[in-house]
Amino acid sequence: MKKISALLLCFVMIFSLFACAEGGQTQNSSAENQTNIANPFIDCKTLDEAAGIAGFAITAPDSLSGYPERVIQAVKDSMIQVIYYAGSLDSDNVRKVYIRKGASFEDIFGDYNDYPEKGDLNVNGVKASFNGSGGKVSNVKWQIGNDCFVIYSDEPLEKEFVSGIIEKTA
Repeated sequence: MKKISALLLCFVMIFSLFACAEGGQTQNSSAENQTNIANPFIDCKTLDEAAGIAGFAITAPDSLSGYPERVIQAVKDSMIQVIYYAGSLDSDNVRKVYIRKGASFEDIFGDYNDYPEKGDLNVNGVKASFNGSGGKVSNVKWQIGNDCFVIYSDEPLEKEFVSGIIEKTA
């Protein structure tokens, strides 16, 4: 009886050892497969600070009508982003308008949805191409020299409102 008990105990211990070792491997291998992408945006207090990071300056209003708050961010040697918002950034009900400036539209566009309406806005000699629906603008892009600009929003904006932003930014 003692031999059977000892054998059974050894069997249980060996089984437990293999089970624990196998479970640990599974956890490590899944953790190794997870990839974290670093957030390239650096929060800035001023447009000048963002210009120092991006390597170029942007002109942007302090606020937009209906969007009283703003966040300024930059990506090193690449882009400046100004986010205007109404509501709490932590809320699902926050409304945002993004203004971006960079060296290439591909790097800064940010809105890759398909829209049924496409057109142009001409603002003080600046030709801007927009996408939208229902007579409103969801995103707009334009270029001045080597500088590329983009405006996009979580919700469609009136053309006059977008034209006013372009006037203040271009």
